[in-house]
Order: sequence, then structure tokens, then C-alpha cells
Amino acid sequence: MGRLQDSEVYYDPVNIRQTVSLLNKTPHLWRVWTIQSWDAPTAVGARSDRSQYEYDCSTNRFRVLQQASYAGPMADGMRLAKMANPSDWMGVTPNTAPARLRDIVCH
Repeated sequence: MGRLQDSEVYYDPVNIRQTVSLLNKTPHLWRVWTIQSWDAPTAVGARSDRSQYEYDCSTNRFRVLQQASYAGPMADGMRLAKMANPSDWMGVTPNTAPARLRDIVCH
């Protein structure tokens, strides 16, 4: 996906998946996996995160479904932390990494 200020972000184009909303049964939700690899370790020692994002393309919002932090770059090495519960829905802010990913996913 590209370079950010202090990291590189990658996404898996092969596994972008469309899902159906359980509330209104419309197929407007898209899921994508990413890896963010930092130039230097974070404060907790992580060098990378592997995350699954879900985008609601009809309302321009997203959430993180799951995320894990790793000691090595490219989601390698010891897993340091894991978030398994989905985050709350968030609006997509222009000119951010989530906005760039939304543009790819919600083509």
C-alpha cells in the first residue's frame, strides 16, 4: 500500500473479501488483511502489526476486527499482543492510511 512516516504498510489483494451485513443483508462490507512494519521498535518493542480491517463502503467507516503485534518485522517473531474483539466503527479521515486502504477496498 505504501510508505507512511515511520513504517511501511502492505495489504493482501488476493484475500479482499466481501461480506453481508447481518442487520440489513446488504453486501457492502469488505474485509482486508494488512501488515504494518515499523522502521524502529515501538515503546512496547513491537516491530510490526498484522491486522484485519472491515470497511462499510456505503457509510464510509471502518473497524479493526483483529490485530496482533510482533517483535520482528513483517509479522514475524514472537507475538507480543493480540486484540481479538472488534473495535468500534470509526469514520475514515481523508489523507490517512485507512483512507488509502478504503480507496482500494471500496473500488
